[in-house]
Amino acid sequence: MKRIIAALFLTTGMLTTVHAAVRGDVKVLEAAGVIKYRINDLAKNYLLYVQFPYKQELKGVLKSDLEALNQSFKEIALTTKDPKTKGMLTFFAYQKTRIEEIVLSHTQPKDTQIAKEILDISDSYDEGADAIARHHQYPFTDAEKMFHLTRTMAQHLQIIVKYYLAYRIDQKDPQILKKLHTMIDRFTAELSQAQAFPYPDPDVRRTRERLTNTWQVLLPYLTSARPQQEVPMFVSAAATHLNDLLTDLSIYHSKNQ
Repeated sequence: MKRIIAALFLTTGMLTTVHAAVRGDVKVLEAAGVIKYRINDLAKNYLLYVQFPYKQELKGVLKSDLEALNQSFKEIALTTKDPKTKGMLTFFAYQKTRIEEIVLSHTQPKDTQIAKEILDISDSYDEGADAIARHHQYPFTDAEKMFHLTRTMAQHLQIIVKYYLAYRIDQKDPQILKKLHTMIDRFTAELSQAQAFPYPDPDVRRTRERLTNTWQVLLPYLTSARPQQEVPMFVSAAATHLNDLLTDLSIYHSKNQ
């Protein structure tokens, strides 16, 4: 990552310290982003599993999400010295014990109250990951801003599907529907930012076009909020395709930082 930091400092020792601090912030930000993505992926897949318990392959995905969370916790713990961040990791570890009890259970999920508990835990992880990120900010270059935008969009996409599936289970909670529409509006605004970026590569522009087109196909299903028209497996598959396209854009920006 290219920045003109040297002009701000008078000694090599100070410059080395700042570079180390920036590298640490980058690691923590990336790990916090993984936590946010994976906890919502886990919640999304558990809510799918509640509705389609015969899809045993979802249990393998849930275990993979748990492993990724553990790795991200370790990455942050080894990198940060910030006491608030360490406190948040303690909270995460406490909550993770309950997640493991639910996810690793050998019984089929039938209790919608437990599904609500997973939803609440994932929301608290969202807030915690955002708090960690705020403690480890640094000045982004334009390319870095776009990289983080695409990763944030991927996280928000998981949250959208999570709330969509949660509303299918509990249509009496107006907050779920409100959160769903808030996240849809946020993702749409972020997509507008991505559409405005002047990609010089025609292949990348085509990827962005496919991203926009797929979102336009998916959007009516997300906003209808009519149980009889809900198609959870289609929504999940379309979101997976959108995530793949966002990953392609992220890779482009990571190579051009």
